[in-house]
Order: sequence, then C-alpha cells, then structure tokens
Amino acid sequence: MDGGSHRVSVFTCALFCGGLFLSGVPIGYLIPTWFLGALFMNSSISLVEDALLSYRHLPTSKVSLAGVRLPSPEYGITLACIAVAVVWSPFAGIGTGLALSIFEFLWQSSQSTPVSGVSSGHLSMGRTKRPVWELRVLRKEGDRIVLLFLQGRLFFGSAEQVSQVLNTATDDAAGRLKYCVLSFSRVIDIDASAAKQVKTSVEKAFRSGVHVFFSRMSPDVFQELSMAGAIKSPDPALRQADQSLLKVSGLDFNG
Repeated sequence: MDGGSHRVSVFTCALFCGGLFLSGVPIGYLIPTWFLGALFMNSSISLVEDALLSYRHLPTSKVSLAGVRLPSPEYGITLACIAVAVVWSPFAGIGTGLALSIFEFLWQSSQSTPVSGVSSGHLSMGRTKRPVWELRVLRKEGDRIVLLFLQGRLFFGSAEQVSQVLNTATDDAAGRLKYCVLSFSRVIDIDASAAKQVKTSVEKAFRSGVHVFFSRMSPDVFQELSMAGAIKSPDPALRQADQSLLKVSGLDFNG
C-alpha cells in the first residue's frame, strides 16, 4: 500500500529474487519482453535525468558566456558519455568518460603551480619564540637558507616544475647558499616518478654544495620519497621522537 518502500516488502522481494536465482527456475519465457523493456527504459530515464540535472550540485567553471558561468568540465564529460553511449555502445561511453576524466585531471594539475612560495631564511618569520642571539644569527646568516613551499599533487608533470624551481633556487653564483628546506605540508600526494625527479634535483643541489632538508610531510609522502631514495637518513632526534608514530603508521625509518 505504501509503494513497496517498507523494510518488510524490500526483504520479501529480496528473498523472492534470491530464491529464483539460486533455484535456477526457468521463468524467462514467462515474462513478456515488453515488460523487461519497460523496466530497463524506466531505469535508463532515471539515470539520464539525474545525469542531465547533475549541474545543479556541481561547481561552475571559470568560463562565462553572456554573463552566465558555464557548468564544470565534469558536466561536459557526463554529456559526452551519454552521447557516445547512444551513438555507439555503453562500453564506448564508459571508455570515453575514463579518457576525458584522465585528460581533465592532467590538465588541471598542469595549470596549478606546485610551488606556492619561495622565501629566504632571513625573511621568514616562524611561530617559535627564539632567544635574541638566535634571531641575530638568523638575520646575519639567514640568507644562506632558502625555503620552498610545495602544494597539491606532485606527479610526473608538476614535478618537473618543482625541479626547475629547486635548481633555480639552489643555483647560487656567489656560493653563499648552503641549505634548502622543502615544506610538504600542503602536498596531498606524490607518485613514484615525481619522487625520483625530486631525488635527482636533491643530488644535483648536493653536488653544488647545498644540503636539502624535507619537512612537514604526511606518512604517505614520506614513504614514497623514502622508496625513491630521496630521503635516506632522518635526523636521529626525529627518529627517536617519532618511534611511537612509526609503529602506528607502519613505517620504518631503517628501511
């Protein structure tokens, strides 16, 4: 009476369909073809309607037409999948959606810069309260330190920009620069190819006399950089202080 939405009705329907499936009773010839077609058509109409109206809960793009902002690229991918599925086949529509999604991810990642900022040591102000003598040393010797703040997802495309910025920042003609600090606090993820490029840049900086330090990274980013060989030996004090955290996260500094 309530349209079959009660828990008992759903459970009864599940038992009935499960019994038919497990018993293997040949009931296909008893069901009219037009009835099955109506079921599939009803499901298709519902799915297409949800897809066509999905722009309501998707963010709009930065492109506007006649003062109206266009829907996000995800909505265009949805329409392309529907069109390809209608013209060719559902499998072709799924493949089109997968290819367009990968292309969109690579394009958006390449548009955003992986380096949010570059700062010198004597111009950076930390939150730690330091004694006067440390501040004096920092003002005097801070220009020997450069800080690079990374962000986003680092993969084979964006890591090339990181390498270029790192090479430029550590290319000190006067030879006064000695340390470079890479902050990974805003890095969401990094893949193996990006980690290898970072390792190559770190080795190049080391050959020029600049020591590179890694800071504020997530366990996943640390593990990927460790596997690539970019991080070889963490500080002994950090090793001892984070021993409990390593047991919980399943990482091993000795690896």
